[in-house]
Amino acid sequence: MLFFDEDSHDANIKRAMRTARRARKELRESEGVSARKASAAPRRYGGRSASSSRGTEDDSDD
Repeated sequence: MLFFDEDSHDANIKRAMRTARRARKELRESEGVSARKASAAPRRYGGRSASSSRGTEDDSDD
């Protein structure tokens, strides 16, 4: 693992740090857009639906 000092005087390190910051910013923005799209999409419930006869069945023994 490598660690770079942002205050380095090396132009290559400065460029790498600038590129990394830009890439992280773009990733955060794209994740934010995809999260907003997902929350705006209509949700479909795939579970059980309530039965209209629920609780109205006759409990008598035959």
